[in-house]
Amino acid sequence: MQQAPELPDQVTESVNVLQFRHEELRNSHVHLKGAIRDSVHHVLVVKGTELATVKAFADKSIATIAAWMLSATFNEFIMLCLQGSTGSSKHDALCAAAVYASFTSIAVPFGLWLLRGHDEDRSSTIISDQKTLLRLCLPMFFAWAWKDFVGAVFSLDEKLWPEVIVAVVLTLVIGLSEALPVFRRSQAAIKAGGSGDTLCARIAAMPTNLGLAVGYAWNQIFAYGPNELKAMTSTNLFIMMIQVVYYLIVISVITAVSIAWSRNHDVKALAAEQSVRAEGSEVGPEQNGDNEGKQGVQQQQQQQQQQQQ
Repeated sequence: MQQAPELPDQVTESVNVLQFRHEELRNSHVHLKGAIRDSVHHVLVVKGTELATVKAFADKSIATIAAWMLSATFNEFIMLCLQGSTGSSKHDALCAAAVYASFTSIAVPFGLWLLRGHDEDRSSTIISDQKTLLRLCLPMFFAWAWKDFVGAVFSLDEKLWPEVIVAVVLTLVIGLSEALPVFRRSQAAIKAGGSGDTLCARIAAMPTNLGLAVGYAWNQIFAYGPNELKAMTSTNLFIMMIQVVYYLIVISVITAVSIAWSRNHDVKALAAEQSVRAEGSEVGPEQNGDNEGKQGVQQQQQQQQQQQQ
């Protein structure tokens, strides 16, 4: 008698090959699906970030212009009220700037505290838009007020050393304020919201808005040389060339410092991310081994069932 061909083994081998190819196709499909999803998500995130950046820049620019015009108006009004009270126009301007800066130091954090719940309001109404504009303008009122105060101080004596003293003092005040624990706690409470977002926390976090005054003070110091050069000539072309060269030098220095600062921050963030991944990889191999063992047992059970069939 002739023996029958071993068809079950061939069928089993064919089934195993088909199952293997099916798994390969399924894994490829899952990988392709995930790649497409990640690519689309990345594009949407980039587009959303660009739109948010443009919108934030436009809102900030409008708020800066509006605050500048209103601050100048309020300052002139205070100067008219105090005109002739000190016997000197420079001292009148200094008193007016001091009054306006003192007023904004209390009124601005109080206004920001009253508008603390506006971020949760997503309605597109005229009232909501005006609240958003006011919330963006309030810090600029404070910034312009202290910038005008620094300018009034500089106008009393046009020598260089008072400007250096004011710039150094302002820089130290901001640096020491941001180094204090109460400043960090206040910023964290404002960011978290809730009961910790108090008026005192808003007042303690206001030194961060003195950047305009500090930048103006240091710019007056750095511009001392170009201003002396411009005073030596009456030709408008030479004056413009001196200003353009000064602008290019300052922009180059600021850009280089900003890139170095950002690169240092990115390196620290990358190191922190790698440390987190390293901690997670200590547990990963064991989990992967368990998963591979479970998959092997399942494959053996499937093969046994197929052979029995």
